[in-house]
Amino acid sequence: MKQRIGIVGDLYYDISACGLKSLPGWGEDRVVDQMATSLGGSACNTARHCSTILKGKDVEVAFIGAVGDDDIGKISLTTMADDGLLKWAHDGNSPAHICKNSSTGLCIVLSGQHDRAFISSNAANDNFSPAADPEALAVLKSCSHIHIHGYFNCSFLQTPEFLSLVKSLKTTGITFSLDTQFDAEGTWVGKNGLLKDLISEMDMFLPNEIEATNIIKHNSIPITDSNTTDGIHLCKALKASFPSVEVIVKIGEKGCTTPDFSVSPQHSVEVKDTTGAGDGFDAGFLCSWVINRDSSKDLQTRLQSAMTVGNKSGGITVTRLGACNPPLTCDEVGI
Repeated sequence: MKQRIGIVGDLYYDISACGLKSLPGWGEDRVVDQMATSLGGSACNTARHCSTILKGKDVEVAFIGAVGDDDIGKISLTTMADDGLLKWAHDGNSPAHICKNSSTGLCIVLSGQHDRAFISSNAANDNFSPAADPEALAVLKSCSHIHIHGYFNCSFLQTPEFLSLVKSLKTTGITFSLDTQFDAEGTWVGKNGLLKDLISEMDMFLPNEIEATNIIKHNSIPITDSNTTDGIHLCKALKASFPSVEVIVKIGEKGCTTPDFSVSPQHSVEVKDTTGAGDGFDAGFLCSWVINRDSSKDLQTRLQSAMTVGNKSGGITVTRLGACNPPLTCDEVGI
């Protein structure tokens, strides 16, 4: 019987300015060597990577999110179908829910060599609720693992109804992971203050250093040294508050860390675009984790293997322009 991974969260169509040397001020302009358009959104990127990495494996991947009923939505659905994502919506004819009278989420990506910035319109991401959609509920119930991505970008992920759904699905044996992404509103607690409650229900939590620092600060989570942003200290603080959750913090070019050990990248890479690096990491990590979930190996060994694949996946992603262009493959990441 095939396993099924569900990736729940955001989808945007990206308009990317690549190679930006500095951000323009009001009334100013900047010229870049290249601009591009591509399907994006942290959850959608991760789902597309997972689908192509696991092609030919005994695992299906479903993206549980939404597009609008516009031309960009149609392009997005075609791309997801071409990447092999499960068609579960609209009587099994679509790999995502189509929100009527809504536009598809759009994101302007300002990408420099070492960092990036975003300007987003959530659109359909705020007009969909899997907890109230029978087709979404059916596919979620069929998953062995569900990854929640882009928490702060999707209002439906921040509701009491979604938290209740997660709790209900956990009783059936489904495992969960979470990557919040950046909070554009700057509150870091969620629209209903439910982020800590959701983290408590997770099996794994995968923030980066900036996200972990802000979540700790704004949710009154104790930390030994409030002046440090060291990944291990952040991990230990989160683990102390959520002892049943495996915490893995992404630390950029240095790799990733748990409270007890770190895994560094095996090779240095030439960085072209950091957009989507975390999504690539998550995809590699999740694919390795799910494939080896029934392994007789101990937890630390399985975590180290997944972190190693995550580092490699994130490293490959930053050598390309765009967050998921093209999606990663099995041969590239070594699964």
